[in-house]
Amino acid sequence: MGPGAPDTAGAILLLATAKGTVGYLFAALILVADAYHSLGNIVEVYASAFGLWLAGRRRSARFPYGLLRAENVASMLVGLLILFAGVELLRDGHAKILSPAGDRCFPY
Repeated sequence: MGPGAPDTAGAILLLATAKGTVGYLFAALILVADAYHSLGNIVEVYASAFGLWLAGRRRSARFPYGLLRAENVASMLVGLLILFAGVELLRDGHAKILSPAGDRCFPY
């Protein structure tokens, strides 16, 4: 893995924890949702770092052209994760528009 991946993931985790704590304490649902989004970014950071690490490996007898396409596969994985998150948000938003819940107490 790249040397910056643990540092980046640690900073994102700290940011997500701060957002989640402040959002929960002040009943700011948008901050709690952003904290979950930040946690998802940690997966993306490690997937990208893993792809770059694989792409940097040398040629071998098993892979005579190296693993240069691993970076593309990792990028596609990150893209699929983002697409999945977008579809889930769209599906959830559509359901909430069709049947509003009225007043609800946070965080229930």
